[in-house]
Amino acid sequence: GATYAEGLTLESARWTPHSSVGGPAAVELVWRCEAPLAGNYKVFVHALDGAGALVAQHDALLGGEEHPSASWQAGEAVTGRYGLLLPPAGAPGALHLRAGLYNPDTGQRLRLADGQDTVALGTLVVD
Repeated sequence: GATYAEGLTLESARWTPHSSVGGPAAVELVWRCEAPLAGNYKVFVHALDGAGALVAQHDALLGGEEHPSASWQAGEAVTGRYGLLLPPAGAPGALHLRAGLYNPDTGQRLRLADGQDTVALGTLVVD
């Protein structure tokens, strides 16, 4: 997993392995907190083309409106499901999926223990 300085860990990720131009893709992320969190964070999921350009994204409150991250208990695991709609004018090929967290009040991304601010999830093939 990928661990953030705030004590959050992205434990696992699953996603739709194939989609079509203009089609949907689903991403499921499992998060665990090691200690109560100071605030409510937002998660982003990005799909990037081979040149690194953003082609689709989804931003959401981590844990959703019904269970935001500031209410999580130490050791709790929470699963989030996020949808991406690929652009109808896109080209077939491989898209690189990345995820991360940010503070919605400041827009500042949370840093992983290694200093990075995104996690590479894997590849989505678009036909």
